[in-house]
Amino acid sequence: MASALALAKQTQLHTMKRISKITLFALLVAFFSMASAYAETPSGSKPKKQKAALSLKMNYFTPSYDFINALSRNLNDGAFGIFSHSTVGLSLRIPVWRSLYIQPEVHYGIATNWEEAAHKNNFFSKMANAFNNRQFSYFDVPLFFGFRWEPVKLFAARAYFGPLMQFSLLNKQFNILGQYSLACGAGLDLLNFLSLDAGYRIGMQKLSFLEETGTYFLTLGLKF
Repeated sequence: MASALALAKQTQLHTMKRISKITLFALLVAFFSMASAYAETPSGSKPKKQKAALSLKMNYFTPSYDFINALSRNLNDGAFGIFSHSTVGLSLRIPVWRSLYIQPEVHYGIATNWEEAAHKNNFFSKMANAFNNRQFSYFDVPLFFGFRWEPVKLFAARAYFGPLMQFSLLNKQFNILGQYSLACGAGLDLLNFLSLDAGYRIGMQKLSFLEETGTYFLTLGLKF
């Protein structure tokens, strides 16, 4: 029985590792495909130079590889279920050349006993309990390199990737949490103020993937 469980776990880890590689590869292919398509576009029809943009973002991270079931469970808990796996922060898109850009971001989150907070009466009391009893705060700090294609003024598509560092804040001291991560994603800008993103990130040890550290993310952004 023990050997069967060990084999099942090993198979699951192998599958997760393959999924992480496939996801990263697919998103990177999307990025370079968009850049290639743009480069082949006649110069007269190329979009205008992009402008800098500051946005407020909420990132939702799935707690497991089973994206659909994890999201469904969190949605059953309403807004609290979503916020319990989310960070909130700011991003600044800085044009570099034509449709290429860099995008530093800073996101805030807390490590706390979300299950205990879930027993409170309403969303605000749950969030207050989670925040007041937090173990520590943390900051996700990614630096993305991206490509943005804007065929019309009210619509744009993006693809990006880059490293992400995570810092903890405990007793007024900042510390690096673990190794760095590699993140990549794709997104849409709608009506010149709303952005929607989906992507994947995984912990890294130098240039090697760290098993059981991958997570998918969804992002909602509002441009200032």
